[in-house]
This record gives sequence, structure tokens and C-alpha cells, in this order.
Amino acid sequence: YRMEGKVKRQRPPLILRPLYWASFGLPVIAFLVLAWRQKVQERKPEMIIDHTALARERLELAKQHLDAQEPGPFYEEVAFSIKKYLGWRLQFDPSEFSKESVSQSLTAADISASLITQTEEMLNHCDLALYGGGTAPEKMQGTYEQAIDLIAKFEEQF
Repeated sequence: YRMEGKVKRQRPPLILRPLYWASFGLPVIAFLVLAWRQKVQERKPEMIIDHTALARERLELAKQHLDAQEPGPFYEEVAFSIKKYLGWRLQFDPSEFSKESVSQSLTAADISASLITQTEEMLNHCDLALYGGGTAPEKMQGTYEQAIDLIAKFEEQF
């Protein structure tokens, strides 16, 4: 049985097909783009956060609540600013934050015993005012001044 005519190739060879070059070139281009992107991200400077300034901003919010005679939000802001500041200074995870662990860490960081006692008293006072119903508006000004003084003393000690 014999065929008449010429045998002709239906398709060009694999190396001449555009799909071959696309499947080869796209991963190479993607790799180059990702490597360039990584290099650009490494060059970006890290944002430096001034936690002392953040604590003072929170205390300014507390001052606004103090002026408005709002004890609940005032004590929340004071406690929050001190806890966040200490959490940053002592490298605490918020889930591990407790008065005992703070006291131990402050002792390990060679902070004076009087400052540790003041910190414990301030946190106890804020917790009592928040959760114990002892929100005395006449003590708010003193608490505010003590909180500012406390953060300033920590800045001197650290």
C-alpha cells in the first residue's frame, strides 16, 4: 500500500513555538522582578517609633478627659499609656503583662525599688478606679501628674 504525494510536517519544531519561549521566559522574568522588589524593600528605612512620645500623647488624651471630669476614660488612658510604655521598654507581649511580671522585669533591669513601688501603686490605683468603683474625681489631677512624673523617671533610669 503506497501513498501518493509529499509528507509534510504539520507543526514547527518545539523550539520554534512561541509557547515554548513563553514558558521559559515568564519564570525568568518573574524571578528578576521579585529579586528587584526584595532589594527595593530592603533599602526602605525602618520606621522609628518614639514610645515615650506615644505615651505622652495618650496622657494628653487623659488630660482632655481630666478637664471634662470623665473618670472612667481618664483612668483607662493613664493605665493604657503606662502599660504600653512598660511593655515596649521591657519587651513584653501584651498577653504576658501582669503586675508581678512587670515588677520582676523592672528589678532585673536594675530599676530603683522606689520607682517599682510607684509603678505598682499607679497600676493598682488605676485598676481600683476602673474596676473597683473608686473613681474619685478629686484624685485625677494627682494621678495625671504622677503618671507624667513616672514616665520621666523611667526615661532617666533606662
